[in-house]
Amino acid sequence: MLSKITIKEIEKRFGNEVRYPTDCEALAGHISMATKQRVSASTLKRMLGFIKGTKEPRLYTLDVIAQYLGCENWDIYIDKFLKIDNSEFLNLEQFDVASLCINDKIEFTYEPNRKVTIQYKGDFNFEVTESFNSKLQKADKLKILYFIKDYPLIINSVIRNDLNMGQFKAGKISGITNINVIKA
Repeated sequence: MLSKITIKEIEKRFGNEVRYPTDCEALAGHISMATKQRVSASTLKRMLGFIKGTKEPRLYTLDVIAQYLGCENWDIYIDKFLKIDNSEFLNLEQFDVASLCINDKIEFTYEPNRKVTIQYKGDFNFEVTESFNSKLQKADKLKILYFIKDYPLIINSVIRNDLNMGQFKAGKISGITNINVIKA
């Protein structure tokens, strides 16, 4: 399922709220007219949460959605979240990393069915203590500046076995669906 933020952007571009599965037919037509690409109504129903499914959308479909929203492809669409102005966070459900104490844990989830628990080590550094169904592994060392619900989680760096794996984006499609802080 797409993140609530992306769904709102789609509805804004569409000019209507997508409240019912039948609205996906009109949205599919609007996307086709705007992009000259086709996304089926049933795919939109899955992506918007009207139909349950664990299958992630194909990259082609995500690229079409990104084009509909004014970006060249999905990766460019996701990268725009790196450039969010801090002043925009006022209306978002954000968690401030600076408020954590050493050894506090954060548990976060994202689709499809992924759950990660990390422990705060100080100075925006974390270590993965549990990972279910995620590419992140136990003992990975992470640098995270902020968590925003419904947005992708941008992990600035992942260190695995003393090797810098680079940047990682969790929840590229759904955004972070839940954030839970466990105090030490």
